[in-house]
Amino acid sequence: MKLDYTIKGTKLPFIPKGTEYRVVDWDSKTNNNQYDCNRENHISFGYVYYKGDTYILCEKPEYKGKAYYMVKLSDIEKLTETKQEETMERKISYFHAQRIIDIACRTWKDALSNSWSKDIVLKNDILIIDEDYQKMRNACTSEQHKLFDDIFGEDTPELKAGDWIYKYAGDQIGKCEQISKVIEDIIHTSCGPYSKISFNLYWRLATEEEIKAVNVFPDGTPCLVRGSNIDSWSLRYANGKGSFYPSGKKSGINTPWKQSMKLDMNNLPVNE
Repeated sequence: MKLDYTIKGTKLPFIPKGTEYRVVDWDSKTNNNQYDCNRENHISFGYVYYKGDTYILCEKPEYKGKAYYMVKLSDIEKLTETKQEETMERKISYFHAQRIIDIACRTWKDALSNSWSKDIVLKNDILIIDEDYQKMRNACTSEQHKLFDDIFGEDTPELKAGDWIYKYAGDQIGKCEQISKVIEDIIHTSCGPYSKISFNLYWRLATEEEIKAVNVFPDGTPCLVRGSNIDSWSLRYANGKGSFYPSGKKSGINTPWKQSMKLDMNNLPVNE
């Protein structure tokens, strides 16, 4: 079914870097600009007409401002067609499907059983679209990643700023860091740069459980925190709930920070 992107709340396709846009309150003499980065998880906030074209208002679901980015409806529909053409499918046997169900948590076990049970009973191959595959991969534990690697081959993700990575080999196994930027073949984190060769040998994307574990420190744990990549690190104490006290131990209102790590005097980060 074709989506009507003029309806407020309709999810928009992935909008890549370089897509032309306007802003609602720009005057008619202003030329179109192009996005300087990719845009994901945006929805339609309705539409406007401009010089004979229909433009979709594109913003994050929680956006409450007055100025909206506008992209031509025709361009968004082209992006939708491209996405459908590029959708990947992976085929697995009923045997491997059962292996995945056997190792899944209760929630995934129920969902996958409902989707795959008929094909498993009939011993049919099962097609998995890329979107569903990525959802399963992102929810995998370490053991589940090993099974997926065995069935599908090792995953080589496209790394980007904000991703959490987990060290599974070498020294300091279990260490979790957040990527601040990726420039060519160098991956930068708060603790230093890594080459992609080094990453492939020792690191992988962190699971949801591993990310949660590194972000929730026991109450009173001394940590380093900062609001962005350009800020200096500051000492704060964890409250045991994923936030931090503003100054002294167990005092004041809880304050969240975008980046945090447990204080390690032998491995202090370098401000970028």
